[in-house]
Amino acid sequence: MAHHRQGRQVVARAGEGRLRRLRRAVQVRQRSRPGAHFLRPVPWRLSERRPRGHRQGASPPLLDLIRSKLWAADLKRQGPPPSVSATQFVEVTSTSAGALVAAMGEEGDRVARRFERGSRAFAIIEAGKVVSYGWLSMTTEWIGELGVEISPDAGEAYIWNCLTLREHRRRGHYRALLEGIVAQARRDGLARLWIGSTEDPAQKADADAGFVTVLNFAVRRLAGLRWLSASPDARADPELVAAARRRLGMRSSTSIAADRRRVH
Repeated sequence: MAHHRQGRQVVARAGEGRLRRLRRAVQVRQRSRPGAHFLRPVPWRLSERRPRGHRQGASPPLLDLIRSKLWAADLKRQGPPPSVSATQFVEVTSTSAGALVAAMGEEGDRVARRFERGSRAFAIIEAGKVVSYGWLSMTTEWIGELGVEISPDAGEAYIWNCLTLREHRRRGHYRALLEGIVAQARRDGLARLWIGSTEDPAQKADADAGFVTVLNFAVRRLAGLRWLSASPDARADPELVAAARRRLGMRSSTSIAADRRRVH
C-alpha cells in the first residue's frame, strides 16, 4: 500500500513538472507574439538626428514636426508708423553688404546670389553693425520650413529669412525691422506682403505690424518624405485664403512629396 501511495506521488510530481513546463512555454509564446507591440521603434536611420539628452535604449521620435503660419498684410490700409528712425533702419545694397555678410556668418556667401536674382535686404544697424536683418522678394522664392515655393503676384512681395543676432534679441529689433520693411513697401507702392512664421514669441510683432494669419501649416518629415497639411485660419478672409493657395501652388489641403532641401 505504501509503495502504491509512493507510486501515485511520483506520478503526481511528474504531472506537475509537465504542467510547469507547459505554463512556461505558453508564457514565452505570449511574450514573443508579434502582435504584442503594435508600434515598434523606428530605426535611427529614418530620423534626422538624435534629440539632445537622448539615452541609449530610448525610443527615437517617429518624425520631425514643424508648425508654422503664413501671414498677409494689406498695404492699401494705413498701418502703424515705424518705431525707429531712418538712420537705424536701412536698405542694404550690393555695394554696402559687408556688414550683412558678416552678420549672416556661414550663410554670408549667399548674399551676392540673392542680390543677383533681385532680392532686397534690410537691416537694423547699431554701433555700425547689423544686429537684425531680413529679405524681401517680389519673385518666386523658396520656403524652407514648408518645402514649397511662393510666387507673389504683381504688386506683392514675400518677407523671409528675418533674423536677430542672438546677443541682441528681446530688445525689439525684429519689430523695428518688420515695421521698417512694411513702411518701405508701402512707399514703393506694393499692395500686399506675405510672411511666414513658426511658433515663437515674434508672432506678436507680425500681428502688430498689420499682418493677419491666413493659413496654418503642419509639416511632417520622415524617411526622406515631406507631408504638408494646410488649414485656413478661422478668422481669415476666404478670398485671401484662396489667394494664398494660388501663390503656393497648393490645389489641395495636403501634399506628400520628396523632402527637398535647397540653398537659397
